[in-house]
Amino acid sequence: MKTCQHGKFTLICTLIALQIIRKTLCPCKILTPLTILTPVYIEFLVFILFMVKYTYTDEPMSTINTSFHTKVQFLQRQAASVLLYQSVLQTEVGIGFLALLQAIRYTDGDGRNCLQAYGNYFHSLASSQQTWEEYLIRQILLSDNPFTKLAQKREFTDLPSALVAAAQHDLQILQNLYECNCAILSVWVQTVCHLPVSPVVWYQESQLQQIQTVILQDLMITWQQLENWGDIIRDLVTYYQHQGGGLFAQYRAFRWETGHWHTLS
Repeated sequence: MKTCQHGKFTLICTLIALQIIRKTLCPCKILTPLTILTPVYIEFLVFILFMVKYTYTDEPMSTINTSFHTKVQFLQRQAASVLLYQSVLQTEVGIGFLALLQAIRYTDGDGRNCLQAYGNYFHSLASSQQTWEEYLIRQILLSDNPFTKLAQKREFTDLPSALVAAAQHDLQILQNLYECNCAILSVWVQTVCHLPVSPVVWYQESQLQQIQTVILQDLMITWQQLENWGDIIRDLVTYYQHQGGGLFAQYRAFRWETGHWHTLS
């Protein structure tokens, strides 16, 4: 409906511009190529082209480009700045998320690369049976890095201050990425690819409740109440002390076979 209204408005503007040009440049003559190339006509032509662009984007192109480039570039720089929790973004879902940001920022002419990147990202989430938000929290809890390893062995007050600061730094970054959910990415893809409707958003009810222990329940309650994820650092240390990290947090039983440890579901 809105596109139709903009189309009518563009047509009206075109007719008005041509009438003004006819009356001001050559009231008694037919327009010729020479008169069409005058500055006045060119000014109106630029205006008409701008209105046509507005018809399809729903807002000035410069505003859209600036907005998207700023947001996407910020998220990309944040992801590149992770110090300890790199593993969170090194799985199929994490790689798909970063590839989609890159495709949104540098969309090709017909938007195919962006649409393919969104399809790959959607597929990875659907395969994992998790939302983006749930995936991110799970990966933080399962991460195997210098901070989580040492947190399993020492009290919070005995941890190196630089390690704690780095972990808090990463948690704040991951919070920013957490807020860029599938619904937001879907709207961005719709806009940069000029789609009539936004792509399907992956969503399902949270599965975290099915695996919660008392410790995890308390942690999630605290987590959801925080404005700054860096403030949950002490609770995370307690969680790692009780639940472990990496494979030991994900699996409770292992079998030694053919010279290697194998996990048991």
